[in-house]
Amino acid sequence: MPEIVSVVISLLCLMVANILIGKKIADFKKEYSKSKFVNGISKAVFSLVGLALIWISTYVFPMEIAEINGTMVTTLSGATILLKVANLYYGGKVLLKIKDLFSINLPINLLDENGNVKK
Repeated sequence: MPEIVSVVISLLCLMVANILIGKKIADFKKEYSKSKFVNGISKAVFSLVGLALIWISTYVFPMEIAEINGTMVTTLSGATILLKVANLYYGGKVLLKIKDLFSINLPINLLDENGNVKK
């Protein structure tokens, strides 16, 4: 599998994980907001579309930007680096949300012998 495909699949998975974990945290805290949820989805979609368009445009017309340590940097390699940075960003967000998920205190309802909730 080409590197760029695995980077994009990874980014897509991280964005979906970020949205789902964020929604579950909001559910647990009873702070769910449909507008925040929709904003999160639209942000992910527009970010992916924007990154895809940048990558496609540099793939169609790659330009040499600079030479760094004997390696030529093109707009295509720059766009690939941008996608990798987006992976790091969303990976960090997901890890922080997982930490938050572990720190949420959930009430436990104990049942008596009749199946009623103890108070």
